[in-house]
Amino acid sequence: MAPDASDALAVRQKVQLFLNAARTGNLDLLRNVAAQLDDGKGTAKTVADIKDANKRGALHFAEGGTD
Repeated sequence: MAPDASDALAVRQKVQLFLNAARTGNLDLLRNVAAQLDDGKGTAKTVADIKDANKRGALHFAEGGTD
């Protein structure tokens, strides 16, 4: 796998882990993964920017609005 593809896959897996942490209420994991995904914008901006393919963010997953 090309380096860019493996990097993209790693980020995608972290996003899935982050959104699952939001869904299950695992705040420690949510913070940890958010810190890993933060590229210098700050945690709040990073959390707000993370979305799934359907443009649902952590708040959607936390409140259960993913149907």
